[in-house]
Amino acid sequence: MRAAKVNKDAITALLKNNPDAKIIIMGDLNDNPTDNSIINMLGANGEPGGVSQNGLYDPWINIYKKGEGTEEYRGEWNLFDQVIISGSFLQNKNHKLHFEKAAIFKPDFIIDHYKGHEGQPHRSFVGTHWINGYSDHFPVILYLGM
Repeated sequence: MRAAKVNKDAITALLKNNPDAKIIIMGDLNDNPTDNSIINMLGANGEPGGVSQNGLYDPWINIYKKGEGTEEYRGEWNLFDQVIISGSFLQNKNHKLHFEKAAIFKPDFIIDHYKGHEGQPHRSFVGTHWINGYSDHFPVILYLGM
């Protein structure tokens, strides 16, 4: 909640100076898109039509609600890895940088196929043992167009 509050305060200040600012919040937020920090503190909305020019859009909300995620813990998918954008990415598509879509990057070579771990990210380590993997999280992609 503290990190979300810091982000919200910074975004508010940026938008006060430039209401058309294109703002991107990205990273492993350690919270799911439906958590209080994202929905209530940041005020992120999962419906592009409901996002104002100075609001925030989180395309991962609907992806997460479908049961998809970037990291699995104790049999449950989390979608901590997010890219949240300001409403200005949803407006004025005439030759301006704008949001097109979001996706979880899951090519076969980074998916685990070992028994009991099928479909999970192919980790780099199990305990202290290197298993020639990539990460315990799948990467995310945000597609922007001009």
